[in-house]
Amino acid sequence: MPGKPSGQNSKRVARTVTFTASSVAVVHTYLAFTAFFSALVIGCLLHYKKIVKNGVAGFPQEWFPSVSATCVL
Repeated sequence: MPGKPSGQNSKRVARTVTFTASSVAVVHTYLAFTAFFSALVIGCLLHYKKIVKNGVAGFPQEWFPSVSATCVL
C-alpha cells in the first residue's frame, strides 16, 4: 500500500526533549515557594499556638510565626 511503510523498512526517529536552564530555575523557584507557603499555611491552620509559642514571646505578643519559634535555646 502506498503511504504506509512496511514493517522491515520503517525507521524510528529518536526525539529529544530539551529545556533551557532558566526555565528549570523558574519552575524550581515556583515549586519551592509553593512548598514553603503551603507548609506555613497548613502549620498555622493546624498548630498555630504551638508554632508561635517559644521562650521569648508567647501567643498574644508574637502573632506571626518567626524563626525564633523554631530555635531551641
